[in-house]
Amino acid sequence: MKIKPLYSRRRWNVGDLVRMIGMPENLKDDAEFKTLTLFKLCQGEEFRISDFDRYNHVGIDFYHKRKPQFRKFKTERLYVEPHFLRRVRRAKRERK
Repeated sequence: MKIKPLYSRRRWNVGDLVRMIGMPENLKDDAEFKTLTLFKLCQGEEFRISDFDRYNHVGIDFYHKRKPQFRKFKTERLYVEPHFLRRVRRAKRERK
């Protein structure tokens, strides 16, 4: 019997524009990465999908944001579970 994954990549593509609509409940800030603060800043913001990890989490690159509060974090990419995101717009396809 083949197990169907909870989330399929066919629904999402690299380059799609997504909005963060939620965050995990058990997040805590640590001294180095400030995870909770970062997730709170990302709430309601739109991001482009940069990649997917091996657990099918969506990688969003937030360093391109012009807001200075995003530039103080040590990481440039955040991996988020797909149910915390909502697609705003599909990526534009190149015509051959």
